[in-house]
Amino acid sequence: MIGCAPAMVALALAAAPLPPFTLEGAVSFALEHHPAVRAQIALEHGAEADVAGARAALLPRLDASLELERSTGNVVAGSAFALPGMPLTSGPAGTRDFDSGTFGSAISLSAGLDVVALLRRMDLVDASLADRGRAKATTDVRRLAIAAGAAQAFLELAGAQEALKAARAAVARATSFATQTDTLVAQELRPGADASRARAEIAAAGTLLARAQQAVAVRRAQLGQALGLGGESLTIDAGALARLPVQSSDARQTHPLLVEARQVVVAAGSRQSAMRLEFLPRIELAGALWARGTGYDRGGTTPAPLGGLVPNTPNWGTALIIAWPVLELFSVRAKEVAATASLDLAHAREDEVAQIVASEIEVTRAQLEGAKEIAARTIAATDAARTAEQQASARFAAGLGTALEVADAQRLLAQAELDDASGRLGVWTAMFLLSRALGDLEPFLAQTRSPQGS
Repeated sequence: MIGCAPAMVALALAAAPLPPFTLEGAVSFALEHHPAVRAQIALEHGAEADVAGARAALLPRLDASLELERSTGNVVAGSAFALPGMPLTSGPAGTRDFDSGTFGSAISLSAGLDVVALLRRMDLVDASLADRGRAKATTDVRRLAIAAGAAQAFLELAGAQEALKAARAAVARATSFATQTDTLVAQELRPGADASRARAEIAAAGTLLARAQQAVAVRRAQLGQALGLGGESLTIDAGALARLPVQSSDARQTHPLLVEARQVVVAAGSRQSAMRLEFLPRIELAGALWARGTGYDRGGTTPAPLGGLVPNTPNWGTALIIAWPVLELFSVRAKEVAATASLDLAHAREDEVAQIVASEIEVTRAQLEGAKEIAARTIAATDAARTAEQQASARFAAGLGTALEVADAQRLLAQAELDDASGRLGVWTAMFLLSRALGDLEPFLAQTRSPQGS
């Protein structure tokens, strides 16, 4: 039933119409529903289980065994199948009769602790803890990537919609100009060439509109994919992006990529330390308690109750076991070299990630400053182009201007409106890229909630 939950959620989302997504809502939805996040969380749970397994390996070995056997009289008295941790027993030869056997029983409790291996296992626990930390950092990296993908797709769709709005305005202006021109041509106040030029401007504006509509459809599909809703019909509320954002503060946390790389270094170092202890002698403290029962009567010994079915003879034993696999030196040495290489690789990767993050931060800071300058210029350019278009239209209506002047002014205004929308969203995009480079989208998302702006 638990495994069916994502499918049930998808069916429920498909059945109910989706409300318009804000930028922050799109990011939150992606983090909650995207399958890649769920997959990474499952890997994180696996890392938690690995830590529990490594900690369990620190416990001493403890075996409890119970045995019931029967053999012929020719079997050595007291013989038993091997039990974990129970010392072997032997006795005098019994009868040669094949059918004179009796029952036997045994129960044992044994424990052992490899003292030197305990140190190595402690290092392996540290490595597992670092792996768990890396899994959590990887989850943060994946969440950042999913959130950034959703935010970027949202911004691209918002930009495409702004371009569509500008294209529709261009079509409306071109249509109005064509209507005005047709009236003047019909009154023989303008030559027929002006009407042809006006219709050409309608066609050009229509082409611009078709391309803008195509871009909106493509960007909407890409947003659905980024949200984990591929194939769904989505709408957005980009109201917060109609203004310019104020300056955002830097992230307050370490970039998840740096955390992930650091945890890889810690894990590799712990494994190298564990590998260096691999060649030390095995020093094991062992002890066992056991009881035997046999149906044989030798030397006045009282047989066990029920003919050996109940163990009634207690025993104990302890041992200090030292073993040194001398010829494993070569294989252990090779493993240690490999572990050292892994540690060096982890250090190099950490340095590489740090340089990549630092460089990306510097690049995005420059992009943000440039985007602000561009946005300031596009606002002025749009105001000037709108004034020029109004003046050209007034001159044409008064018979003082030409159709070419109006067409050029309208094209200039359409391009200025496109540049203005692109410049405003360019500031938002650059701020988003800076937040992503810093590893924390919260300052960027906070701007979409802020009522302040220009």
